[in-house]
This record gives sequence, C-alpha cells and structure tokens, in this order.
Amino acid sequence: MKTSLYSLLFSLALFTNILNLENARADEAPQTLGLILPLSGEAAAIGDAIKNGAELAYSELSPAIKAKFQLAFEDDALLPKNAVTAFQSLKAKENLVTISAVSSGIGHAIAPLAESNKIPFINIGASDSKIAKDRPYVFLHWITPEVQVQAIIDELKRRNLHKLGLVFASQEGYYALIAAFKRLLPNSGIKLVLEEEMSQTETDFGSFVAKLSQVKDMEALFIALMPGQNAQFAKKLRQSGSQVQIVGGELFDNPDEQKAGGKALSAAFYATPAEPTGTFLASYKARFPKASLFAAANGYDTVKLIAGYFEEGTTQGSLNSYLSKLKDFAGACGRYSYSSGGKFSLPAEIKVVP
Repeated sequence: MKTSLYSLLFSLALFTNILNLENARADEAPQTLGLILPLSGEAAAIGDAIKNGAELAYSELSPAIKAKFQLAFEDDALLPKNAVTAFQSLKAKENLVTISAVSSGIGHAIAPLAESNKIPFINIGASDSKIAKDRPYVFLHWITPEVQVQAIIDELKRRNLHKLGLVFASQEGYYALIAAFKRLLPNSGIKLVLEEEMSQTETDFGSFVAKLSQVKDMEALFIALMPGQNAQFAKKLRQSGSQVQIVGGELFDNPDEQKAGGKALSAAFYATPAEPTGTFLASYKARFPKASLFAAANGYDTVKLIAGYFEEGTTQGSLNSYLSKLKDFAGACGRYSYSSGGKFSLPAEIKVVP
C-alpha cells in the first residue's frame, strides 16, 4: 500500500516536472514577426524590396536577439482577400508578436482583425490615417499625406507651376492624399483645375485623356494610380500631345513603373520617403545589387523596431506601448519618433524620374 502511494506521488512529481519543462520551452520559443507582402503580381518588386530589407536587418541582429523572434512571409499579391487569408494563417502560429503589411487597401482589411485580436500591426506604405484611428494596436510606417502633399506643393511653387490637376484611382490611400491636397492648396497660391477619379482596374484611358485636353491652362498633373496604371496613363497622355508636367506619389519610385513608362515618365517629379541612410544603402546594394529599393528601408526598420523592443522595451510593457512611446529612433528611414494617431514622423523628399 505504502509502495503504491510512493509510486503515485513519484509519477505525479515526474508529470509536473515534464509539464513545467514544456511550458518553459514554450515560453522560450521564438516569437514571429509575420510580413504579408505582394510577392507576386504587379507590385511584386515592392514586396521583394521590403522582404530584402527585412532579411538584411534580421541578418544584422545578435544571436541573442535572433533567438527572441523569427520572420515569416506570406504573399497577398496586393489583394485584400488574400491578405485576410494570410493573416489567419499567421495568427494560427504560436507566439505571433506582430503583423506587417503593405498599402492602405490592405491596411483596411487587416487593421480591424489585428485590433480585435490585440496583435500589433505595422502598416507600411499606408497613407490613410483612418486605418489607425482609435486603434492602439495599429501603426502606419509611412510619410503622412500632409508631409507628402506639402513637399509637392513646395516643388510646384519652386517651379512656378500654379494650376494643378488631380487624377487618382479609387483607393483609400489616394483618397487621403486628395483630401490633403484640398486642405493645403487653398492657402498655397496653387489652383485646382481638374479632379478625376477612375477604377483600379481601368486599362483604357482614352476618355480621361480627352477630358484633360479640354483643360487648356493646366500646368501640372498629379497622377496617383495603381501599379502598372501610372505608366500606361502617362504613355496615353504623351501620345495625345500633352506636355503637362507630370507629378506623382511614392509609386513613381518603383523601378518597374519607371521602366514601363519609359520616356513618358521621364522628368516627372514625385514625393517619396526620404532617401535611406548611407549605411543601409551600402549594405543593401552590396547584398541585393539588382533589386528595387522601394520601401526596403521600411521593411528594414520594421525588423529593427521589433528587435529594439526585445532589447529594451519588454521591461516597459507591451509592444504597442513601446512603439507609441518611440522617440528619436535612428533607422534606415532617417531619425523619427511616434507622433499621434498611429503615425510616425517620417521625412519626405522630392525625386525626379531619369
């Protein structure tokens, strides 16, 4: 009887030790930074660049920090329905620490899911502040519409161009840009002479270009269309004989867009996140000499931000708390801080298509 009791107590102790060991191993298992990117389709070059930047940053981390978290990539082809599926796939993983994804369109699909599941979400390339509104778990890692539009206005004035047209796709991020134009133009001395919206899937721009030709005094045209559309629209515009100054947003920085547009996009100027830091540029070009740089710095900084949390932020609370208190972060995108409404104070600059 006594032997049986001892055997039972020994078995219980052994089981408890095994259970505690398994729990300890689970606690020590690396967490996952899931990146939902367009690794196929029209925006694949952008997704590849962000993936490259993220992998470069991860390769620079110490073994101790690498043991804290790992990277996992999902392809959404820049389609919201695919992004939702990718989110669910990542959410099923154990120890998911955060999600990152690209564009305002994808952000609107993922943000409510991330918020309801209390998973920090870093949205790269998103201009629409509504994505993060009243959502403490959502962050926008991109230049704000106001910063981007102000840079364009300053360049228009520098070039003595005072009559502007706007052509944009039906997309949340572009709506935010157009709203910023309407807020900032009235006090700028620049007159809005045209405003046209078109479908994200439009391929025949003949009627739009014909309407543009009737606006005789337009000096510059801001084009904010989807990947592939910008180049085709610019070609149609130049074929019509128009020599209006073409102005664009960050997608004009995509080498695939510039190549597709050819001479039609040559000399167009655009506002985009400021040139990455020299240290990052040298490392990136050495490792990915032929790859696009578009938003690669944002992918790089996303990984570095998570690493910073594991290096020092875990003592300060949750990841979203750490990000919302960020000050003077020195990253590939420059030096910036958290401002408000899920936004970071990333700087912008004007570039010209060769």
